[in-house]
Amino acid sequence: MVGVLFFLLVLLLFAISFYGYLVWNISNQETLNTNEIYYVRTKDLWEIRLCRFRNNSEKNIPILFVHGFGSNQNNFLLPHEHSIVSYLRNRNFDCWTMDLRGCKSSRPPFGKTRWDASIDDVLVYDLPAVIEFILKITGYKKLFWIGHSLGGMLLYAHLIHKGNEKIAGGITLGAPIGFVNTKMHVPTLLVQFQKLFPNFVFLLFRMLIPILKFFKIGNSVFPVNPSNINENMTAWDLCKMVEPPSPKMVDEMMVWLNEKQWIMLNGQLNILEHLSELDIPILLFYAPDDPFVNLDTAKEFFNSLKSSDKEMLILSIESGCKHNYNHCDLAFGENGEEEVFEPIKVWLDKHQACIDDLLDNNEKTKSNRVVKNRTPMTSEERKTILSGKAYKKTTTKKSNKNTKIDSKNKENT
Repeated sequence: MVGVLFFLLVLLLFAISFYGYLVWNISNQETLNTNEIYYVRTKDLWEIRLCRFRNNSEKNIPILFVHGFGSNQNNFLLPHEHSIVSYLRNRNFDCWTMDLRGCKSSRPPFGKTRWDASIDDVLVYDLPAVIEFILKITGYKKLFWIGHSLGGMLLYAHLIHKGNEKIAGGITLGAPIGFVNTKMHVPTLLVQFQKLFPNFVFLLFRMLIPILKFFKIGNSVFPVNPSNINENMTAWDLCKMVEPPSPKMVDEMMVWLNEKQWIMLNGQLNILEHLSELDIPILLFYAPDDPFVNLDTAKEFFNSLKSSDKEMLILSIESGCKHNYNHCDLAFGENGEEEVFEPIKVWLDKHQACIDDLLDNNEKTKSNRVVKNRTPMTSEERKTILSGKAYKKTTTKKSNKNTKIDSKNKENT
């Protein structure tokens, strides 16, 4: 009997190990449906991966997508051909997705590892470098920003820290307002264990995802409405979206979460004190079942915004959605195309009237030069060009110049 139990135990351990190995390998496989992949170097010498998705059409408004905490840009890219980036790219928008430092794609400088990344450094170094790169490549003076969770919080922080000089408008999905009035609490023991063994903890978390999805179980660790996931989304897609944050990022987030404060730059910047000063066109999405956002606080924040161009959508059954949304499925809900992506597209269309004003003067001139209609050549003009007569003077001058040079060389010889 003992031998049978021992055999079953060994078999169970082998099965768990094999499953873990399978999940680990699948989670690290990535297929980016673009050949435009860049690595942007920051002032502190990190290299941040930036991907561009576009259809090369005339309507190339640049949109920067910034993912959330413990995630990566796959948050906006999966499932393939059914994601928000695919939706907007297919409608001729110029989409740029980035991985924050600390993601496995980021490249730290000599002497650093990705575990040295901090949210403060993302604000000070990553975002300015990426924004500057996109504007330089596209020729625009400003871009639009779409941020999920922490990606939306970073929009607010960037506007307060750097101003709105380079941001034409923002869209946030479930961006917490500093976790004010939320009841979310993460056990200290779990936090410490995650900081010591980040890869192991996230492997366990990834191993749970297919089980939770199969049995349609949602919880505070994986804040998603399991009934509200795009039918094309696989469990493996979900596994590819999550990545362990660095210990420094965990420490920063836990202070915000547990102390209900939102202070950055080593205590020099209190975001909550300046949130009402935000003054850009903005569209906010919230979910009624989101544990990270108190809806009453969200409404107060919306009403306090200085901007006169602001909209807020709460995605609930009461507002006409098929499901009540949770935090994560704001980016990939079952009816996301109709309930999230389409309102975003409509909002962008509404605000693209200012696109011409955002182009640098050089780009405007270049654009006008390209689209300008040319008068067709006459038959005589064509004959002149083909005969070489149009270049006769140029050729003669060049020939005389070369002859003089050759003559001098012969004399020296």
